[in-house]
Amino acid sequence: MAIDRLSVAAVRQACESIPIKSMNLGVGENGLHPDYETILEYFWERGIKTSITSNGLSLQRLPDEAVKRFQSVEFSLDFPTEREHDAFRGRGNWRAVMR
Repeated sequence: MAIDRLSVAAVRQACESIPIKSMNLGVGENGLHPDYETILEYFWERGIKTSITSNGLSLQRLPDEAVKRFQSVEFSLDFPTEREHDAFRGRGNWRAVMR
């Protein structure tokens, strides 16, 4: 059985089961998770330092105040030109990252 995404309860259980000081929300665009903001708030309330690696979509879902709460923000750029990058990631992604 494949798990498409973790529930908020599963995230909480994992965080309460092991000592976590920091968390990187890596690739996969976490912002598409329906409980994205709830999970982030849970991390921040627990004092878990968070960082994110994004192609821009996850960050566009958040207000600036929330983005500023990340310890570090990284963007995925796979190619040196807009044409090449968009061919790989999808049209308009280069400009989304640059914004």
